[in-house]
Amino acid sequence: GAASAKGAGSADLEGDVRIIIEEGAKAGNVYGGGSGKSVHSGTSFIQVDGWVSNINGGGMGANESQLDESSHHTDNHTDRAEITINGTANSAHGGGFGVSSIDETSVTVNGEITTILVAGGANGYTGSAEVEIGENAVLPGESAYADYPQYAGCMTYQSGFRGIIG
Repeated sequence: GAASAKGAGSADLEGDVRIIIEEGAKAGNVYGGGSGKSVHSGTSFIQVDGWVSNINGGGMGANESQLDESSHHTDNHTDRAEITINGTANSAHGGGFGVSSIDETSVTVNGEITTILVAGGANGYTGSAEVEIGENAVLPGESAYADYPQYAGCMTYQSGFRGIIG
Protein backbone atom coordinates (compact mmCIF):
# COMPACT_ATOMS: atom_id res chain seq x y z
CA GLY A 1 0.00 0.00 0.00
CA ALA A 2 0.88 3.66 0.01
CA ALA A 3 2.50 5.50 2.90
CA SER A 4 1.77 9.23 3.05
CA ALA A 5 2.57 12.12 5.39
CA LYS A 6 -1.19 12.73 5.54
CA GLY A 7 -4.23 10.74 4.57
CA ALA A 8 -6.57 11.40 1.65
CA GLY A 9 -9.11 14.20 1.85
CA SER A 10 -8.75 17.93 2.32
CA ALA A 11 -7.12 18.35 5.74
CA ASP A 12 -3.83 20.20 6.19
CA LEU A 13 -0.73 19.20 8.14
CA GLU A 14 1.69 21.51 9.92
CA GLY A 15 5.11 20.40 11.14
CA ASP A 16 7.77 17.94 10.08
CA VAL A 17 7.15 14.32 9.19
CA ARG A 18 9.58 11.39 9.22
CA ILE A 19 8.98 8.27 7.14
CA ILE A 20 11.57 5.50 7.58
CA ILE A 21 11.55 2.25 5.61
CA GLU A 22 13.83 0.06 7.70
CA GLU A 23 16.36 -2.45 6.39
CA GLY A 24 14.53 -5.62 5.33
CA ALA A 25 11.18 -3.78 5.05
CA LYS A 26 9.29 -3.36 1.77
CA ALA A 27 6.85 -0.59 0.81
CA GLY A 28 4.80 0.23 -2.28
CA ASN A 29 4.29 3.98 -2.90
CA VAL A 30 5.64 6.54 -0.45
CA TYR A 31 4.52 10.20 -0.61
CA GLY A 32 6.00 13.04 1.45
CA GLY A 33 2.80 15.08 1.13
CA GLY A 34 -0.87 14.31 1.31
CA SER A 35 -3.37 12.94 -1.15
CA GLY A 36 -6.01 15.08 -2.87
CA LYS A 37 -6.49 18.63 -1.60
CA SER A 38 -3.94 19.02 1.20
CA VAL A 39 -1.17 21.35 2.28
CA HIS A 40 1.85 20.14 4.25
CA SER A 41 3.60 23.07 5.94
CA GLY A 42 6.92 21.64 7.05
CA THR A 43 9.52 19.15 5.88
CA SER A 44 8.99 15.51 4.97
CA PHE A 45 12.07 13.43 5.75
CA ILE A 46 11.97 10.12 3.88
CA GLN A 47 14.69 7.55 4.54
CA VAL A 48 14.83 4.25 2.68
CA ASP A 49 17.07 1.57 4.13
CA GLY A 50 14.91 -1.27 2.77
CA TRP A 51 13.02 -1.53 -0.55
CA VAL A 52 10.43 0.86 -2.03
CA SER A 53 8.55 0.63 -5.31
CA ASN A 54 8.12 4.41 -5.77
CA ILE A 55 8.97 7.55 -3.78
CA ASN A 56 7.55 11.03 -4.31
CA GLY A 57 8.85 13.81 -2.07
CA GLY A 58 5.60 15.74 -2.52
CA GLY A 59 1.99 14.66 -2.40
CA MET A 60 -0.41 12.99 -4.81
CA GLY A 61 -2.40 15.81 -6.39
CA ALA A 62 -5.83 15.59 -7.94
CA ASN A 63 -6.10 15.85 -11.74
CA GLU A 64 -8.58 18.72 -11.48
CA SER A 65 -6.10 20.86 -9.50
CA GLN A 66 -4.78 24.08 -11.00
CA LEU A 67 -1.42 25.81 -10.59
CA ASP A 68 -1.69 29.33 -9.14
CA GLU A 69 0.57 31.39 -11.42
CA SER A 70 1.60 33.87 -8.70
CA SER A 71 2.36 31.49 -5.80
CA HIS A 72 3.25 28.45 -7.94
CA HIS A 73 1.16 26.37 -5.53
CA THR A 74 -1.62 23.91 -6.22
CA ASP A 75 -4.23 22.70 -3.72
CA ASN A 76 -1.86 19.77 -3.10
CA HIS A 77 1.28 21.45 -1.80
CA THR A 78 4.32 20.37 0.22
CA ASP A 79 6.84 22.92 1.51
CA ARG A 80 9.96 20.75 1.53
CA ALA A 81 11.15 17.14 1.21
CA GLU A 82 14.47 15.46 1.95
CA ILE A 83 14.81 11.94 0.55
CA THR A 84 17.72 9.64 1.40
CA ILE A 85 17.97 6.29 -0.37
CA ASN A 86 20.43 3.92 1.28
CA GLY A 87 18.53 0.81 0.20
CA THR A 88 16.70 0.24 -3.11
CA ALA A 89 13.95 2.16 -4.90
CA ASN A 90 12.46 1.24 -8.27
CA SER A 91 11.74 4.92 -8.96
CA ALA A 92 12.21 8.20 -7.12
CA HIS A 93 10.81 11.68 -7.82
CA GLY A 94 11.89 14.61 -5.67
CA GLY A 95 8.57 16.37 -6.28
CA GLY A 96 4.98 15.21 -6.15
CA PHE A 97 2.75 13.11 -8.35
CA GLY A 98 -0.10 14.47 -10.45
CA VAL A 99 -0.98 18.15 -10.27
CA SER A 100 0.92 18.99 -7.09
CA SER A 101 3.55 21.50 -6.01
CA ILE A 102 6.62 21.51 -3.79
CA ASP A 103 8.86 24.47 -2.95
CA GLU A 104 12.13 22.63 -2.34
CA THR A 105 13.32 19.03 -2.54
CA SER A 106 16.55 17.09 -2.23
CA VAL A 107 17.34 13.50 -3.13
CA THR A 108 20.49 11.74 -1.91
CA VAL A 109 21.22 8.34 -3.44
CA ASN A 110 23.71 6.10 -1.63
CA GLY A 111 21.91 2.88 -2.58
CA GLU A 112 20.25 1.76 -5.81
CA ILE A 113 17.62 3.14 -8.19
CA THR A 114 16.47 0.35 -10.52
CA THR A 115 14.21 2.19 -12.99
CA ILE A 116 14.18 6.03 -12.96
CA LEU A 117 15.37 9.01 -10.91
CA VAL A 118 13.79 12.44 -11.50
CA ALA A 119 14.84 15.52 -9.52
CA GLY A 120 11.38 17.10 -9.80
CA GLY A 121 7.93 15.58 -9.82
CA ALA A 122 5.64 13.82 -12.23
CA ASN A 123 3.62 16.86 -13.42
CA GLY A 124 2.96 19.96 -11.34
CA TYR A 125 5.60 22.39 -10.03
CA THR A 126 8.96 21.94 -8.28
CA GLY A 127 10.57 25.17 -7.06
CA SER A 128 14.12 23.88 -6.61
CA ALA A 129 15.69 20.45 -6.52
CA GLU A 130 19.05 19.06 -5.50
CA VAL A 131 20.26 15.56 -6.36
CA GLU A 132 23.37 14.09 -4.78
CA ILE A 133 24.75 10.81 -6.08
CA GLY A 134 26.99 8.97 -3.60
CA GLU A 135 30.13 7.27 -4.85
CA ASN A 136 28.66 3.77 -4.25
CA ALA A 137 25.23 4.57 -5.71
CA VAL A 138 23.82 2.42 -8.51
CA LEU A 139 21.65 4.17 -11.14
CA PRO A 140 19.81 2.73 -14.14
CA GLY A 141 21.73 3.14 -17.40
CA GLU A 142 19.85 5.85 -19.31
CA SER A 143 17.03 6.68 -16.90
CA ALA A 144 18.44 9.30 -14.54
CA TYR A 145 17.11 12.79 -15.30
CA ALA A 146 17.91 16.11 -13.71
CA ASP A 147 15.18 17.57 -15.91
CA TYR A 148 14.91 15.93 -19.31
CA PRO A 149 18.66 15.90 -20.16
CA GLN A 150 20.49 12.83 -18.89
CA TYR A 151 23.35 13.23 -16.45
CA ALA A 152 25.84 10.68 -15.20
CA GLY A 153 28.53 10.32 -12.56
CA CYS A 154 28.86 11.55 -9.00
CA MET A 155 27.52 15.09 -8.89
CA THR A 156 25.28 17.55 -7.14
CA TYR A 157 22.63 19.22 -9.30
CA GLN A 158 20.68 22.34 -8.34
CA SER A 159 18.11 24.19 -10.40
CA GLY A 160 14.60 25.56 -10.48
CA PHE A 161 11.92 23.60 -12.30
CA ARG A 162 8.47 24.51 -13.52
CA GLY A 163 5.86 22.52 -15.35
CA ILE A 164 5.87 18.90 -16.37
CA ILE A 165 9.35 17.55 -15.70
CA GLY A 166 9.04 13.83 -15.06
